Amino acid sequence: MHLNRECRRVEPGAHCTDPYECPFTGRCWPTLPKHHVSTLYRISRKKTAQLVEAGRHTLADLPSDFAATGAALRQIESVRKRRLVVAPKLADALSELTAPLAFLDFETVSRADSLRLDR
Repeated sequence: MHLNRECRRVEPGAHCTDPYECPFTGRCWPTLPKHHVSTLYRISRKKTAQLVEAGRHTLADLPSDFAATGAALRQIESVRKRRLVVAPKLADALSELTAPLAFLDFETVSRADSLRLDR
């Protein structure tokens, strides 16, 4: 293998995540447009690649019958209408909360069994 050779150009696509995510994704994928399909709530990289390969680059490009629910559906609607979209029952849900409120971001918590104590 010669390191002074020019890199082969392969267009980004579903092969970048199947069967495993390529470690060069950040280098190969172009700068993304605003509201890129990869920003859709809970979308997988594989689904993102499929949409891009089909010519659907932004949320506005998605077909009207695109299968989405909840937050993702509101996100698409917001991009299409170019305005904030709020769930109809949000005000009622928030009115039930009383101060003081506390929040915990569970992703920042390490489980005790995952800690190595032998270091």
